[in-house]
Amino acid sequence: MMNIPFCLMALLFFISPNVALNGIIKSTTQKSISLRVDRDTQFNKKLRAIVEASRNGRFSLPDELYAMRKSIVQIDLSMIPLKAQHLKTLVRLFPNIRSLNLANTHLLCEHITYLRGLHDLTSLNLDNNSMGTAGVEALANSKNLKNLTDLSFAGVLGYSCRYTGLHRGTEGAKILVNSKNLENLRSLNLSRNFIGNDGAKALANSKYMKNLRDLDLGAYNLIGDKGAKAIANSMNLGNLRSLNLRDSYISNEGVKVLINSVHLNNLTRLDLLYRDPSIKTKDKKALKKLARARKLRLRL
Repeated sequence: MMNIPFCLMALLFFISPNVALNGIIKSTTQKSISLRVDRDTQFNKKLRAIVEASRNGRFSLPDELYAMRKSIVQIDLSMIPLKAQHLKTLVRLFPNIRSLNLANTHLLCEHITYLRGLHDLTSLNLDNNSMGTAGVEALANSKNLKNLTDLSFAGVLGYSCRYTGLHRGTEGAKILVNSKNLENLRSLNLSRNFIGNDGAKALANSKYMKNLRDLDLGAYNLIGDKGAKAIANSMNLGNLRSLNLRDSYISNEGVKVLINSVHLNNLTRLDLLYRDPSIKTKDKKALKKLARARKLRLRL
């Protein structure tokens, strides 16, 4: 028998090698099992109640479930409040995780260090956890996360770890994009992080971002024409297929620079919806015509 915290037991309790039960979606093969908390309101209420009532509790894991643990490669714990002990147990029990969703789990900057034991991790979602710059540094310095190809960091960099409310998105973005440990990233989501033009410039100038295919810098990043021009002139972002710059301060001139970029030849999708209302948009048709000529799907 194996002891684990109640919050993880709530997930495993429903697992069966051959049956997908309420609250969990699993893969069809026994060698590769996926766990996901269903969004059913009733189930989540029960799960949260268990977590809140049993933060330090233990539960005996049946031997047959313990034997399956190395086959589990994908876990989604989003929307479940977690603490350090839960992450420690997660890494110890499921060392072969390749995809991990920890969005909206109340993680703090110091918690990121517990993920270093997941050597096979390729996809990580840390959206909406107020880890701030310290959390970014821990992630960027983690040599064991070199296999990451997909990182979602939306709404993480905007505030300091101590909840002072100070915007530090630019500083965090610079640390993240200049990490050699993250040079295998193919997809990066930095939306809602207040990275500004300087953050966009740092990304554009980073030699470690050359493998990016999908880049999301949309919403609350305060990116204007200077940031757009840095991206358009970047010799490091030539592999981009999709670029999201929604809710930006990029003018029509900035849009033209992006469309006409000689470095973004592989770009097929450019999203610039919801630009600042003060920006004149009377040339939308001309911009879309210009984009069509380059076989670029443009959203304005």
